[in-house]
Amino acid sequence: MAHPNEELLRREAQESASGAALPRHLYTEDHVLHYPGRSRLAGEYRGQDGLTEFVAKIGELASSVERDLHDAMANDEHGVQLMTVRAERKDGRRHEWQAVWVTHFRDGKIAETWGHIQDQDALDEFLDG
Repeated sequence: MAHPNEELLRREAQESASGAALPRHLYTEDHVLHYPGRSRLAGEYRGQDGLTEFVAKIGELASSVERDLHDAMANDEHGVQLMTVRAERKDGRRHEWQAVWVTHFRDGKIAETWGHIQDQDALDEFLDG
């Protein structure tokens, strides 16, 4: 049987498998998202308003975003999602990248998230190009 936090990560990936929407009910009210790189998406997003801001920025750029979960692992405090992400910009350009999301849990929800991208420079160019 999987750890409850592993199930939480799998549910998060399933609920946000296509599109830029994040299942906000799985995140704490004071969640912090650390998005890597130097693109216009890079930075720290705090709380539910931060999640809304992040999703809005994605919506300005992309006509589609798909996340394909390869695996999820978790214990009482931390978890990891391994995934492939595919996106299409509104100008028709497409990009695919490998991502690792490291999470911290609190009270049965995702409290903090750090993104790690296989080729950050290529993703930044795609996002800002």
